[in-house]
Amino acid sequence: MIEGLKTLLAYFQDERHRSEDRADEALMAIYTAANETKLYIQEVQRTGKPNPEKEADLSRLWTKASVPIRRFNVDLAERCLMKGQYWVDPSSWTVEKIVQFRIGIENVFKEAKELLMKR
Repeated sequence: MIEGLKTLLAYFQDERHRSEDRADEALMAIYTAANETKLYIQEVQRTGKPNPEKEADLSRLWTKASVPIRRFNVDLAERCLMKGQYWVDPSSWTVEKIVQFRIGIENVFKEAKELLMKR
């Protein structure tokens, strides 16, 4: 019986560690996308030249970040997915639409930080 309890305890500890690892990976994906986005915005502000290839990369980063975060926060996952759509064609998005869908970089970054502090 004691061996069975030890096995069960080890299983639950292993599951907890896997869950923590998944949360860390999800948050890292969002922080990577957010930081790359901030760097790109600074570059465009400095040079005045958008870079379609970099925007495509940002779209992929945000879309990729949406998948693992869905286990912890579906709303944030949906917004990351929309942020990926934004970078497909930024010129088609108005400021009002960005505010409405809460996909501004500071909004998303703030919520990711709140999740990090809860962990």
